[in-house]
Amino acid sequence: WLLFHVEHACGKAGRNVSRGTIIMIQITNCPVCGHAQNQSYLVCKDYTVSQESFSIHACCSCGFKFTNPIPGTDKLGGYYQSEDY
Repeated sequence: WLLFHVEHACGKAGRNVSRGTIIMIQITNCPVCGHAQNQSYLVCKDYTVSQESFSIHACCSCGFKFTNPIPGTDKLGGYYQSEDY
């Protein structure tokens, strides 16, 4: 199940964000086309493992949707510790 909201403003990003002890990496450019502006698309909650909410952003140029910010690679595996994956 997804819990979400939609926002409609294109903006830049470029910093690390702390969620407790987990450092989240803010995506600055679109991973597909490299465009520097993206907008918040929706927020969804992980009801399976972490119980955290994650922002999904959309590129203002190509429309690609991606999680932003993302956890560091050293913490990423913890989000997939479920029999459902």
